[in-house]
Amino acid sequence: MAPLGNRFGLHLSAIGHTAIQTGQAYPPGEHPSGRAFSWEKGRIIHALQLVAIREGAGQIEWMREQQRVRPGTAFILKPGDWHRYRPDRQVGWTEDWFEIRGELVDHWLAKGLFEERFYKLEDPGRFFMQFDAMHEAVHTTGMIPEGSLESRACGLVAESQTGRAPAQWRAEHIDPNRERFGTGHESPTKLQHE
Repeated sequence: MAPLGNRFGLHLSAIGHTAIQTGQAYPPGEHPSGRAFSWEKGRIIHALQLVAIREGAGQIEWMREQQRVRPGTAFILKPGDWHRYRPDRQVGWTEDWFEIRGELVDHWLAKGLFEERFYKLEDPGRFFMQFDAMHEAVHTTGMIPEGSLESRACGLVAESQTGRAPAQWRAEHIDPNRERFGTGHESPTKLQHE
């Protein structure tokens, strides 16, 4: 049987957390191989990256767009798009990011999901708690269940796209007249109006 990442159509290929202090060079010398870049040249990557800023300030530029970056913002780097970003030298920043690839990413791109590439997070604390759980799983767990990091990455992508936590937007988009099914042990029930 194929690995779940292949069946799921999504693979988390990299994840990172970087704290850049005031005056520190960016990107740092230990920037991951294949992802390094300079401000002067920018870069093009061949995967989808979500970058979120916990603290500090800076800027992100794409070929025809630029944005100021502040705490609680996130941005998307699409495959094949030139970009560059950096913290303000007098402030620094703390960033979290992950990189995903696969058929699901290709589908999202084909459907225009990432036309907007810059987002203000509605609940940054919750968002970064999810990122922390992903970092912890990668760095402290011997075995990570197949697909668990990819499903968490999907949740963060969904949250960045809506600016709200998935539980919040899900409740707003459920048709209360539609039947829902539980574990299979109970009868179908109608959702209750409040």
